[in-house]
Amino acid sequence: MKRISLGRDTSGRPLDVDSRTLAKLRAAERRLGHKFVIVQGSYRGGAGAKASAGTHDRAGVIDLRTYDLPASITPQAAVKALREAGLIAWYRTKAQGFDPHIHAIDYGNPDLHPSAANQVRAWEQGRNGLASNGPDDGPRVTVPKSLPPDPTPGVTRFLNARTLKQRRKLADGLAKNGDTAAIRRHAKRWLNRDAKAQKWAKARAASYRALRKLEVK
Repeated sequence: MKRISLGRDTSGRPLDVDSRTLAKLRAAERRLGHKFVIVQGSYRGGAGAKASAGTHDRAGVIDLRTYDLPASITPQAAVKALREAGLIAWYRTKAQGFDPHIHAIDYGNPDLHPSAANQVRAWEQGRNGLASNGPDDGPRVTVPKSLPPDPTPGVTRFLNARTLKQRRKLADGLAKNGDTAAIRRHAKRWLNRDAKAQKWAKARAASYRALRKLEVK
């Protein structure tokens, strides 16, 4: 597990995360077709937001912006995708005393701050991870501890294909069953352009044959 710098957060503070948490976040983003803005990262070492109560002081914890979610993605739909990707996530609201955001913890992260570890245990007991110890208000779905699988092995096989026939077959599979919307979209685009290229190649060959017949010998 590596510590990764992503620059600065929306408040100008250092934005660091670990590789496990980032991989799970990216998996959730692929599910949703939306890239989150991280408003607070990990490794804050006592310099995190006061309301966070130390949960961000070590690895495995991030806060995500929600006001810019697309109309098609509700906060709870985002929470569901994050949980399915392996992040214990809650939508924190004004009624709970927060500026609205999603608080997410990497389930199974070995370097959580004790405060974050307590929130994990609270979630395992069906609670919301807050001092109020209220019921979990997120979708009860399976949250895996393991890292998500590599989403691009099919893309790698496509790129390494030795013949056009193999590449067309792989592109057809990616267009139908690619792991992300972007992969499916670009595979369909490649197939469409390949079909046009084949059509033009046939037309060019036909023109060549016609000219050959007109050659003066």
